[in-house]
Amino acid sequence: MARTPASGGGAPSRAWIAKELFSDEVQWCDLTDKDQRMVIRRQVSLQKWKVGRSVSAIFSMDCHCDILTLEGNDPEPCSACQKLLSLHAFQVAIRCQIPDDKKMKFVPKAYRDPDLGQIYLKYHGVWELVEQASEDLPDDGQSPYLKFAQRCADGTYKSETLTGMVQALVLKQKRVDAGKSSRNMKYDSSFDQFCDLLSSISKRAYLTFQKHFGGSGL
Repeated sequence: MARTPASGGGAPSRAWIAKELFSDEVQWCDLTDKDQRMVIRRQVSLQKWKVGRSVSAIFSMDCHCDILTLEGNDPEPCSACQKLLSLHAFQVAIRCQIPDDKKMKFVPKAYRDPDLGQIYLKYHGVWELVEQASEDLPDDGQSPYLKFAQRCADGTYKSETLTGMVQALVLKQKRVDAGKSSRNMKYDSSFDQFCDLLSSISKRAYLTFQKHFGGSGL
């Protein structure tokens, strides 16, 4: 399932279906949008298996759904689902190497699951940070954090409250490493103003925040 964002597989290619529906000479680019949608629907209807991501399973399109099993035992795949293992198209699919994350953006939209695409877009801001870090910096397990520091330094992240909080975290840890308390620490003015606002809304919430991120005493 990690090898593809598609919702299923095993159907003939779109080029083959287009020739079957129209003519042997037809090219995909020659089809109208309406005709292309017709081909895609036919391809989906001819799929041999479907991907159930929510349950981490792959089912045959001919799945029996119900199967007898002994009480207390986990049910085994039905005979139709087991036959997928001997299907050539399925064997080819499961032997494909998992694509590199950086190359996933080159997968044609038509082969992507639209719901997965929406989830990707919803969290694109955070994902972009991780992706760009892995592209631009060594894969040492710290790239997102190094990239964040780089973006702070070049002014990409303009929230003074956020950068002030990061500064507070660094300074607080530095004092802890030196065996000092965080009492009388000086904070960035924007971060200080945020702390004042938070404490005026809820002192209990501020004390919890202060415990983890620092901040002036009440």
